[in-house]
Amino acid sequence: MQRPLMGEARIFFLQLIEGIEKPGDSKLINNAEGLFYQVKVEYGKKVSLGQFYLVANVDYSNGQEIYDPGMYFLDRIDDENYYLVVMQNDNNGGGRRLATLDDSYFAEKWLMTIKEQQGL
Repeated sequence: MQRPLMGEARIFFLQLIEGIEKPGDSKLINNAEGLFYQVKVEYGKKVSLGQFYLVANVDYSNGQEIYDPGMYFLDRIDDENYYLVVMQNDNNGGGRRLATLDDSYFAEKWLMTIKEQQGL
């Protein structure tokens, strides 16, 4: 299993998902309009281990969402931690893949970059 989000990144992640309480709930953050990608936060699928949340830099092409990147985090019900489990990058044909341990470290830095870019 991956390592959970830690430190400031975990605190910020909790702020991002605040108010997103049931499947299908989502929000779009666009405080840096035109400078950086907008950020999508979505309550995803519920599974036996917990629930998924998506956090993604999102752009649009031909009416479709493009994630660059999109990260799927699992909120495990047995330990109340958040684990990066899937990475998605729709640019350059990257597609979806299981996250690695290195990705979990990148995710923490990326979340802090979102915080700075969006002025949160």
